[in-house]
Amino acid sequence: MHSKIPILGILGMLILVVAVSGCTSSTQYKTINTSQGSFQIPTDWIMYSKGSCIEIDSSDNSSQIQFFKLKGATDYFANMADTEQAGAENQGVYHNNVSDTSYTVYHTVSNNNNPDETDYFFMKNGNYYYMRGYSSPLDQMDQIVQTVK
Repeated sequence: MHSKIPILGILGMLILVVAVSGCTSSTQYKTINTSQGSFQIPTDWIMYSKGSCIEIDSSDNSSQIQFFKLKGATDYFANMADTEQAGAENQGVYHNNVSDTSYTVYHTVSNNNNPDETDYFFMKNGNYYYMRGYSSPLDQMDQIVQTVK
């Protein structure tokens, strides 16, 4: 009777491990190198260069990120002020521990048929950046903050 308990325990653990591993997925990333900087995005996302803006679209077109490398502090604070004046709500300053980068987040709730908008402003390696995300692709925006060079 005692010999059945360890076997059942091992079998139960094996079933649990298989069940949990089947329910998780890990996103794969690719590095994008542009004149705006280099950073990582999901491998199934598509990048377009549009002048001063890098546009990154999800493969199913449900989310979009616009990435800007700004000219300096004046441009950075002017864009932040414009975002506030347009009605975006300041969500506060956050810190990405992996890249040791702080960023200010604004959020605009959608109206009519427009998607929600999230704006990130951050400084890294002496450069100023601004990202605008539609339909709140926050994990991907955090990945860009973490990996931008």
